[in-house]
Amino acid sequence: MLRGSDVKRQFAARNIPESPDAVSSASVEPLAAKQRTLFQPDDAAVVVCAGGGGYGDPLLRDPALVRRDLETRLVSAGVARDIYGVALVADSDGAPAIDAAATEMLRKQIRERRLAESRPVPAGAVGATGSEMRRRRRSPPAGREDKRDIGVALSLLGNARYVCQKCARTICNADQDPKSGALMREVRMDTYSRWNRYGLMDGVVVREFCCPGCAHLLAVEVRKKGDPVLYDTRLETAPGAVQSKAA
Repeated sequence: MLRGSDVKRQFAARNIPESPDAVSSASVEPLAAKQRTLFQPDDAAVVVCAGGGGYGDPLLRDPALVRRDLETRLVSAGVARDIYGVALVADSDGAPAIDAAATEMLRKQIRERRLAESRPVPAGAVGATGSEMRRRRRSPPAGREDKRDIGVALSLLGNARYVCQKCARTICNADQDPKSGALMREVRMDTYSRWNRYGLMDGVVVREFCCPGCAHLLAVEVRKKGDPVLYDTRLETAPGAVQSKAA
């Protein structure tokens, strides 16, 4: 709720504000999911319908598709730069154009920042399922190492181990959750979207898990601060077969 806004004055001037940042107001009041409130004549309600969180490492998205998303207003210029690592400049017509060299450098810097800010999963943060998996660690079984892609981040070599699809670095044994062999960093909710600044900023954290070698993003989880890592992947293997279970 934008209390005491200037929306009516903007309408009278034949101007339609396109974002809350374009509206002046006396105060901003986040509402709960279920709440009653009273409107005053100059109050304005802002309702946002967000999309999904995406699939795969945003740094692998085709820059041309990111530019299209910006042009169709699916993402902001800030998200295109900070999340997707795409450097855009204005062409002769003022439309966004991709700076290929700057994009490559920007993505390199984001990967370097992931590695610099990440740490191994702390032992004290492992949940019950994770503790069980760590106790079950054993030497990988011998045999063929047929490659099977698991999603878009990891591959399974035989029944033995997970490797990063980007750099082929071994992450962990097949009987472990891949998060246990990744690096983890915690970031603020509003890192991904400015809308999250109205949420539970002090109580919720976003955790990114990346490959220790190339910083390829392997998983993301949203958790209450202080909660253990959510170990949610477990493969039970048998000779010549792989069976997936969600813990």
